[in-house]
Amino acid sequence: MVQDKPHLNKPRYVNKNFNYVPKANNPSFKKKGNCYVCGKLGHHAHQCRKRARNDNPPKPKVNLVEGDDIIVAVISQALIVDNVKEWVVDSGATRHICANRNAFASYTVVGDGEEQIYLGDSRTVKVHGKGKVLLKLTSGKTLALNDVLHVPEIRVNLISVSLLGKVGVKVSFESDKIVMTKNNIFVGKGYCSQGLFVLNVSEIMNGTATSPAYLIDSYDLWHARLGHVSISYIKILKSAGMISYSVNACSNKCEICVESKLAKKSCFSVHRETELLSLIHTDLGDLKQTMTRGGKKYYVIFIDDFSRYTKVYLLKNKDEAFDMFLKYKAEVENQLNKKIKRVRSDRGGEYIIFNDFCEKEGIIHEVTPPYSPESNGVAERKNRTLKEMMNALLLSSNAPNNLWGEALLYACHLQNMIPYKKTGKTPYELWKCYLPNLKYLKVWGCLAKVLLPDPKKRKIGSKTSDCMFIGYAEHSAAYRFLVLKSDVLDSNTIIETKNA
Repeated sequence: MVQDKPHLNKPRYVNKNFNYVPKANNPSFKKKGNCYVCGKLGHHAHQCRKRARNDNPPKPKVNLVEGDDIIVAVISQALIVDNVKEWVVDSGATRHICANRNAFASYTVVGDGEEQIYLGDSRTVKVHGKGKVLLKLTSGKTLALNDVLHVPEIRVNLISVSLLGKVGVKVSFESDKIVMTKNNIFVGKGYCSQGLFVLNVSEIMNGTATSPAYLIDSYDLWHARLGHVSISYIKILKSAGMISYSVNACSNKCEICVESKLAKKSCFSVHRETELLSLIHTDLGDLKQTMTRGGKKYYVIFIDDFSRYTKVYLLKNKDEAFDMFLKYKAEVENQLNKKIKRVRSDRGGEYIIFNDFCEKEGIIHEVTPPYSPESNGVAERKNRTLKEMMNALLLSSNAPNNLWGEALLYACHLQNMIPYKKTGKTPYELWKCYLPNLKYLKVWGCLAKVLLPDPKKRKIGSKTSDCMFIGYAEHSAAYRFLVLKSDVLDSNTIIETKNA
């Protein structure tokens, strides 16, 4: 017996997963991501049920930024600008536009209907002409705008950012200002005014541009290219036609040149005194590596500015400089019946004690600026001259170095008798008011036969000793000698006598 049972459409397999949901007959597959219409997951935009409501989407709005929580609408209107002399940097403009005909350095008339521009308010205006405009920026550089359209109806002059970028000019918008650079070199800057970025322009140049470059090379640019060379060489290159730059070059000093080339200022000749003791120059020198026979290691010089008459004193210590000044002051003021009015020295520690004394005596103590020995040039030059002559005397006579003190005193004695080139007179003549006598001068370091003094004389044997001439006695007509060989006198001693 056959029992008829209803036919059941059973699946070929049974899924043991109780959460299994059979696939729909729709052959499409689920999309990963959000729907562009409703923003939900699992389907495309054309499968969205809410698409029928959005068949006529709203027209796109310019300058409208939509976010999750805030909507910012940026609206600008050119009609609010009433200053046509300003140049606005516009990132939305495709051409440079100028409203003033007189601003063009070169101009070409455009025929009626040949060119026209479209404004943001859907108006169309005619282009009257085109040409080149030269803008002198506040940075000193000149910006040349080529193919600028002349549109008198426009309310503001526009500079296209896209056209600047094509010629290598980079425009950076930073909060409320803009900065223009080319090849990492600063070109110009601007500011924000009524929501528009206005370029800082000092003047509009109406002259004809000689450079075909979009950005006329300024003097500062060539100065940087040529390694901060002097302006005189840049002018030579320009006159030779090798380079060209804006005529109105920046005259400001280059900060890099100041930092890298700054040197001490040259010392110019100053007014010379017309009276004795009006100004005394002083300086202290040292030869402490070699002491004299008397243990002296330093010396101090005093020079009268009017006559250039010089006095030298040998010192054991620097502290003795003040004592030598007191000695010099007392002597010269008494001999000349005049008073020392000013003393000029460097900032050495040995001259600090001079301040209180000079203040009490009514003497002006002038000091040089720090680290500027050239400001005390008279004393420094005399110091060098004396050292050079002293060294020449020691070398020519083969004398020992410990006689440098005697050689220095002799060199000072000779310098006072040598004419000064600016006056043509000797310091001795201006100081003493009569010509010096040079007949008694001898060659320093020469050998001499010196007569023995009376107590040392012998009736039998030599009456002289071999000596070396080393100078003149102070305040005496005698000579100074160094005993080299003698049977009576001790060798290597110094004697003073006129019998030689």
